[in-house]
Amino acid sequence: KFQAVDELYRQSIKRSEEQLGPTHPSTLTLLSRLAVMLQEQGKSAEAEFLQRQALRGREKVLGPSHPETLVSSSHLGYLCCLR
Repeated sequence: KFQAVDELYRQSIKRSEEQLGPTHPSTLTLLSRLAVMLQEQGKSAEAEFLQRQALRGREKVLGPSHPETLVSSSHLGYLCCLR
């Protein structure tokens, strides 16, 4: 089940990057959601990498106090607590 969802997320991210760009809010949302799913699978290292990427992009595009930026920050904080 996770494998199929993982593939769909990665395909969606690739298409979003091609069509909208790597820092478009929709692309960053997909990255963040994939990171959450990976964290649920116990793939913490990859989840943290993607969540950091989403956070950096959201800070740059949306600003540090935007609600979506805060969501990425919260997810990253949770991942760091799991180490």
